[in-house]
Amino acid sequence: MMTTSSDLKEISQDLQKAFLSLQSSEECFAFLKDLMTEKEIKELSQRLDIAQRLHHKESYKYIYMPFYEFLLQLLQECENLFIQHKEDTGVC
Repeated sequence: MMTTSSDLKEISQDLQKAFLSLQSSEECFAFLKDLMTEKEIKELSQRLDIAQRLHHKESYKYIYMPFYEFLLQLLQECENLFIQHKEDTGVC
């Protein structure tokens, strides 16, 4: 069953009120740590960063470029490890 926007708004009212009651960045950080794991906080922060960049009309290409560069570097490292393994084991 799909949750509609109005359903989501209704079921998240307590959460909305809790956020609105926070009075400092320290309170907000403590609240986030109580609700979410470190990984979830990082992921939410990344999503916010992307949303802000898109809002400022930044291109997807520039937003995701560091990710693609990371993947390329990872693939190159894997290839080097594979080649080294082949040389070490004598497998051609």
